[in-house]
Amino acid sequence: MFANVHPLGFLAAAKARDAEQLIGQTEQLVTALAPSEADLKPAEAVLAAAKSLYDAQEYSRAVAQAKRAAALATSLNERFTAYMAAWKFLQACREELQQIGFPTDGLESALESADKEVVRPVEEGGTLVPNYLGATERLERATEEARTVVARAREASREIFLATLAAEALSDSPSAPTSTWLAVRLEPMLEQAARELALGHAPAAFKIASEARVRSEDALAGAARAWELVDLAAAVLEGLEADVRVAEPLEEKVESARDALARGFLDRTSALAVANRVSDEVAAFAKHYPPARDALERTKSVYVRLQEDGFCSYDVDSALSEARGALARGDWNVVQEKVESASEIFLRLWSNQEALGQALAEIEERVALLAAFRLPLLPDVQQTLDRAKGEVRSGRLAGAQEDLLIARALMMQATRTGS
Repeated sequence: MFANVHPLGFLAAAKARDAEQLIGQTEQLVTALAPSEADLKPAEAVLAAAKSLYDAQEYSRAVAQAKRAAALATSLNERFTAYMAAWKFLQACREELQQIGFPTDGLESALESADKEVVRPVEEGGTLVPNYLGATERLERATEEARTVVARAREASREIFLATLAAEALSDSPSAPTSTWLAVRLEPMLEQAARELALGHAPAAFKIASEARVRSEDALAGAARAWELVDLAAAVLEGLEADVRVAEPLEEKVESARDALARGFLDRTSALAVANRVSDEVAAFAKHYPPARDALERTKSVYVRLQEDGFCSYDVDSALSEARGALARGDWNVVQEKVESASEIFLRLWSNQEALGQALAEIEERVALLAAFRLPLLPDVQQTLDRAKGEVRSGRLAGAQEDLLIARALMMQATRTGS
C-alpha cells in the first residue's frame, strides 16, 4: 500500500514516512497482542481507518489514528488482562466452594453477568469497545464478597473435618464410649453441620461442628480419665489385700463402674461422676481400713497372749466381735471405739496386776526374812502366794485378790505363833 507515493515536497515525504512507520509499528503491536484473546477489533478498525487516511494522503490524521489504535490496543489488552484475572479468581473461588459443598449460585450469577457485560459494548471516542472495565468492576465487587464467603466456608469445612476426626478417634479409642453414645449424640450433629454448609449457612455449620468436636474431645478425655480412675481404684483395692468379706462390696462397685463405662451410655459428666464416686470410696477405704485393721489385729494379739496366760474377758470378746463386724461394714468409728474399749480393759488389768504384784512381793520379802525361824504356817503362806502370782499372770485378779488376803491373814497368824 506504500508503493505508490505521490511525489511531494520534502515535508510531505517526511510526514508520509512517519505515518508509514507508525502505522507499521501499530500493526505489529496489534499482531503481537492478538494471542492474548483480548477483543482487539476496535483497535483493528481504528488502524484500518489510519491506513485509509494514509492512502488518502492525510498523513497527520493517519498518524493520529495510528497512535489512537496503538493506545486502544494496549488499553484493551490491559483491561482484558485485569478482567481475566478477576474472572479466574472468582472462578477459583466457585470451584473451591463446590469442592467444600457450599452453594455457588451467587458466584455463578456474577460470572455470567460479567460475561454479558463484556459483550455489551460502550462508546469511547466514537468507537464501540468491549466493556471490560464495567465487567471487571462487577467481578471485583463480587470478589470482595467471595473472599468473605470462602474464608467462612473454609473455616466451617475445616471444623467439620476436625469434628469428624475427633468423633472417629472417640469411636476407635479402647477407653471411649461405644458407638451407641456416638450415634446418639455426635453423628446427627455432624450431619446437621454438613447440611448447614450445603445450604450456605457457614457460621451455623461452624458452630455446630465446633460443638461436636469439643464434645468428642471432651468425651474422649473424660472417658480416658474415668477409666484411669476406675483402674487405679481397682489396683489400690487389690494392693490392700483386704479380707474378702470386707473388700467384696467395693469390688462389686468397681466392676459395676467398669460395666457402665464399657456400655457407653454415659456422657463425660456422668462417666466422671461414676468413676470419681468409686475412686473416692476406695480412697477413703484405703485411708481408714489399714489403720483400723492393724489396730484390731494388735488388740487381738494382745488378747491372745493374755489368754495363753489364762486371762478371759466377756467384755473383751464382745468388743472384738463388734469391732470385726464394724470393720466389715466400713464403720471405722465403731472399730476405733471397740478397740479402745478392749485396750482400756487391758490397761486396767495391767494396772491391777502391777498393784497385786507389788503387794505379793512385799509378803514374799517378809516370808524370806522369817524363813530362818521355821514358822509352821510359812509354807502355807508361800503356797498361797505362788497360787496368787499365777492368778495375776492369768488375769484372774479377783482370785489373786482373795489369795492375797488369805496370805496376809496366814502371815499375821504365823507371826503371832512365832512370838
